[in-house]
Amino acid sequence: MFCIIGVAVVVGLIAWWVSPSNQTLRIPSTCSIYGSFYPRQAQFLTASQTAIGALSLFSPPNDRAKNKAALIAAFNTSADRVDFGFLIDEQKTSLILNNAESPPLTVPARILTKKAKTQLNSISRGYLIVQIEPVSALFDSIKKRRWLGPAVVAAASTAKQATLVVGESESPNDCVLTLAFEYRSSEDAVKALQDLMSKQGDYDALGFVAKPGVDRLTQISRMLVIKFEIDATLVNQELGKR
Repeated sequence: MFCIIGVAVVVGLIAWWVSPSNQTLRIPSTCSIYGSFYPRQAQFLTASQTAIGALSLFSPPNDRAKNKAALIAAFNTSADRVDFGFLIDEQKTSLILNNAESPPLTVPARILTKKAKTQLNSISRGYLIVQIEPVSALFDSIKKRRWLGPAVVAAASTAKQATLVVGESESPNDCVLTLAFEYRSSEDAVKALQDLMSKQGDYDALGFVAKPGVDRLTQISRMLVIKFEIDATLVNQELGKR
């Protein structure tokens, strides 16, 4: 059974109003899982390729190997930015990859928000950002693997959107990851935080250590942000079993 290895704390998101403006992606608005990666930002290929390849877990089992290879190939280019999206319908899940040289979309596009860009900029050498809406698309993967404790899944179930960003640690084998849940109201966000704090010390339920003192930031931002430091070597070993 796999659990994320490392240190994790609940933290507040810093002032998003100083971030860049919203960013239009070359990804259709019908994609529920979408984002960008920035190949030139990453220095440690072992960890970064593991993180990019892990996106393939949003694919059906039969497509994961193919999509993992496509994602890593796109990451190994010299592109400044590559946009990706998973288009999920009743029959299949399709991976879409586009860069600055791809033809413009002829349909409405997904938008990366200012908050998401700030979240990416808040970590060292951030190279991957994923937005998930509805949040249930993330839980479909998490519930099967128990990568987060059940208390996190329960607390985040009322969130309207999840944003995942990945950057580098001082160690070439580690990734720094933040997972942010945005709620429709301050009350929902604070309740989610309080529910997590009530599980302090129960590692099986929580999956990480909750740090007190962020109630005010959670109330202001309507966001709950969880930070992890992950050993990418262990993650890669686990992915090899899938």
